[in-house]
Order: sequence, then structure tokens, then C-alpha cells
Amino acid sequence: IVAILSFVLDFVLFMMMHTIFHNVLISLLFARVMSASFNFYQNKYRVYRVKSRQKLRKEIIDYVTLAIGVFCGSYGLISLLHFSGLSILVSKVIADAILFTLSFIIQKIWVFC
Repeated sequence: IVAILSFVLDFVLFMMMHTIFHNVLISLLFARVMSASFNFYQNKYRVYRVKSRQKLRKEIIDYVTLAIGVFCGSYGLISLLHFSGLSILVSKVIADAILFTLSFIIQKIWVFC
């Protein structure tokens, strides 16, 4: 459920920002910072139930590293799909469906292990 909420938050914020700025990079950056913050907290404390704060610094660094990779992948995929003729909405859904799944797996085996 956290993945779905993060996806919805990211998508809604992206579409709002894109309606205002008409810029994929700015819209994606704003939406991703907000949804990544929500996602980190929810995954750490609710999904993986990691209560320890001893590894918090490492988890944050690992998560931010992953988030930057996902951001770059998302920007590249959205731009490529949109350039190939798909709407920005469809491009965002396809790109993020792929990357959110990949991100979840990496969080489980690397960030919150």
C-alpha cells in the first residue's frame, strides 16, 4: 500500500507541477523529493519495520543514492517515451511503474536490509 500511495503522491504532484511549469525536469524534481521523503519514512518504519536508529545515516545515504538513480532513470524514460509520441501522462505511468518496482526490490535487499 505504501508503494501505491507513493506512486499516487508522486504522480499527482508531477501532473500539478507540469500543468504549471510545462517542464518535465522541474515537475519531476519537485514530485520526487516529496514522494521520496514520504516513501523513505513509510518504508523504514511501516513496511520493513526497522526501528533502530543506529543505521539511519547509512540508510539515508543509500536511499538518497537510490532515489537519484531512480530520478535519472525516470527523467530519461519519460523524456524518451514522450519524445516517441506518447502523452506525458502515459509516459510517466510507464516509466514509474517500471522504476517503482525496481526501487522496491533494491530497498529491500540493499537500503533496509
